[in-house]
Amino acid sequence: MKKGILFSVIFAVLMAIAVPAKADNYYDKYLGQHAVAADYVLTGNGCEAIEWGVSVQENLMNSTNSSEHTLSVHVYIQKFDACLGTPGTVIIDQTFSLNPDADAFEMTKLDTARLETVIETVDNNGDPLVIPISLQWKGIGDTEITPEVTKNPGYRYRSIDAIRRATTIGNVGDFIIDNQLGTLEEYTYTRRIKLQ
Repeated sequence: MKKGILFSVIFAVLMAIAVPAKADNYYDKYLGQHAVAADYVLTGNGCEAIEWGVSVQENLMNSTNSSEHTLSVHVYIQKFDACLGTPGTVIIDQTFSLNPDADAFEMTKLDTARLETVIETVDNNGDPLVIPISLQWKGIGDTEITPEVTKNPGYRYRSIDAIRRATTIGNVGDFIIDNQLGTLEEYTYTRRIKLQ
């Protein structure tokens, strides 16, 4: 079973258990997984540099009326002069939607994650650009957890935001990534409203 389908099935089962099927209640539940990697690479004479960043986000929303599963990746690449510190030339700064059931992204809590995809687009000059991305994250250190609970008559909200530092290996296009720092994040919330 593909990871995306399994992710959806697990979430649906949890929702069936956690939310009473009452006609006068509205609920929604959100599960988000987020992985980030970024670095800069010196090239040429030691002053020419490339700054890059990859951010991948998987979202699963389930509510009284609908459900939605999305996956997106943001890619940022810029050339600049590290010696002069002058503003650089942005090659790409775009967000792309991916098929969440295509097994391109997988994250296991805040321990590991991987992204395997190929971005086909045009750069900021309109020239064709193909960027193969293969990244792996491994969580390190402690996990920072931020809970929040709000209870009012007819309204209840609960969220948990957990984030952990990670090391990253792999490649973004021609750039080799070897143990660069990144982050892994998981965010969930549930909200219930009793309609009058």
